Formats: sequence, C-alpha cells, structure tokens
Amino acid sequence: MRREHRGHLYVGIALVSAATMMLELALTRLFAVAEWYHFAFLSVSVALLGYGSSGTILSLLPQRLRTRLPSLLAIAFPLSILGSYLIVNTVPFDSYQLALDRRQVVYLVIYYLSLVVPFAVSGLIVSLYLSLMPARSSPLYAANLMGSALGSATLLVTLSMLGAERTIIAATALAAIGGASILGSTPRPLHRRVMWAAMALVAACSVLAWSSPRWMTLRLSLYKTLSYALQASDAHLAYQRWNAYSRIDVVESPRLHSAPGLSLEYGGTLPPQHGLTVDGANLSPISRRTRPGDVSFLGYLPSSLPYKLRPQASALILRPRGGMDVAVALHHQASRVVAVEDNALIVSLLSDKYA
Repeated sequence: MRREHRGHLYVGIALVSAATMMLELALTRLFAVAEWYHFAFLSVSVALLGYGSSGTILSLLPQRLRTRLPSLLAIAFPLSILGSYLIVNTVPFDSYQLALDRRQVVYLVIYYLSLVVPFAVSGLIVSLYLSLMPARSSPLYAANLMGSALGSATLLVTLSMLGAERTIIAATALAAIGGASILGSTPRPLHRRVMWAAMALVAACSVLAWSSPRWMTLRLSLYKTLSYALQASDAHLAYQRWNAYSRIDVVESPRLHSAPGLSLEYGGTLPPQHGLTVDGANLSPISRRTRPGDVSFLGYLPSSLPYKLRPQASALILRPRGGMDVAVALHHQASRVVAVEDNALIVSLLSDKYA
C-alpha cells in the first residue's frame, strides 16, 4: 500500500473510532433520560461485549474471506449505528414489567443484541486491519486512540448543539465518512461503489438532522415524571435543551400544581406553575410570583420552618432548580441568599425565558 493510501486508512480508522466513542457516550445520556441512570452502565457493557466478540469472530473467519470484509464493514458500521438506535427506541421494553411479562425478556435480549452489533462491527474494522497489516500496527493503534479521544471531545459539542438523537445521526455520518476513507486506501471497483453509497448515507444523515423526524424522537419510560406530566390533555412541552450531562424540559399546563409538603392548614390556591425536569425526572415547579397572592403558600411549606426559627438568617441553597427554595428564603426576608446551581441550562432558563 502506497504512503498516500495509508494516510486514507489512518484517517478512516480514526473516524471510525471517533464514531464508536460518540455512540458509546451518547448512549449513556440516552439511557439516563429514556430509562434511569443505572441503565447508563449498559452502554459500557455492550461496547465491551461488542469489541470482545469482534476478535472471536475474526479469528474464526477463513483468510480468504478477510480480504472481502472491508467493503461490507464500511457500509455495515454506519447502518448498524442508526439501526440499533431505531430498534431500541421502537422495541416496547419495560424494565418494571420484567418479573410479570415474559415478553419483556425477549425485548431485553433484542435491546441488548441490537446495541452490541455496531461495536462488534467497529471492532472488526480495527482488528481486521491490525491482522492484515501487522507491520503497521503501531500507527493503526495510534489512529484508533486519537480517534477515540476526538470522538469524546466532539460529543461535548454535539450534545449541546444537536441533542442526543441528532448526535446519533452525526455518529452515523462520521462512521460513513470513515468507512469511505478506509476504502479509499485500496481503490477497487467495488470499493468505489461502496464509497458512493457511504457518501449518499452522509447526505441522508444531513437531511435527517435538519428535519428531525418524529420517529427519531427519544421514547421515554412511562414511569418518568415527564411522561406523567405530559398526560394532561392541555399539557405541552414548552422547552427542551441538552448539554453534555443533562436534558432539561419544561412542561406548561394549567393543571400542573406542585408544592411538596404543603400544610393542610393552607386554604388558598397555588399560583400558575410550570414543571421543570432534569433527564425527565424530579419535577421542580417554576411558580409565578408577580401578585401578592402568589407567594402566600410559601409560608406553609416545611422549608419555611428554619426561617421562622431564625429570622433574618442567611441562606445557602444548593441546586434550587425551579427556584421554590429561593422563593421561600426571599418570602421570609432572609438577610442574604446564595443559590448554587451547577447546571448552566437551568441558570440560563430561569434568568431569561422564565425570569
């Protein structure tokens, strides 16, 4: 292989590795939102199983078949990324029903195996070229490591700019470009046709990312707080943004009322409220405080007790989310209130749209 052709190969391996790491890390966020945080560890499990199984598969393949694999793997990898996401987003898996509904075991197997496939294909691509070019193993491995680092860094940007669903599309496009670059290192008629198919897939990904079709939208567990809040006939999602470690949603509905621990002694009404959720859970109310009556309920919350025991005290409030605890402190005229919120999306949301 000529030196300029080896350059195509190294770039391709780096891009394939970047797409693989983007997929693995994006899955941690998708699982945290769609199911629960403990499901995020599933992405590490399927990645390890996929990469491990790729070595076993390659060792069982006859030598004559290995030279025919590049064109197949180059197009199979990006398709498996998009396909695995669509499968897990469509299969009606319900973790709460595992002990009651035998079908859920089948769904779990489908769920798991579909996610293993893209990592197995990615591992086959890297291990195939390591086996075909043992003398070039050092630069190939270096390209693999640099690509993985690039994918991890890129994810921090794509999650904030595109969201997790379109990050999957971006990983698919990156995988297609990487596959085309790898095939460009060994120009053959079949490889050229597959390269054109890969470029067509990149164009299709661009259309998907721009149009954001409904079937790409992440399906949430029915037991998520956000799913419950949206069940009201007049409820609608007014705000949704991703960053590298969370998804923030705001539900607006005149039927939404939240005042945890409100005393039964309170005989008034609650002000209009919106519901803020982080990763689809832990609803925190954003309450209107523009009229005198909007704050009357704050004195009947359990969090008001410390301010009655220590009037004019200063308050440090960690993760105020929708601002209920801050409102209680201000209502009781605390001498100083410091709120510490570690999520920049929430700070921006409550300082701007719902100020």
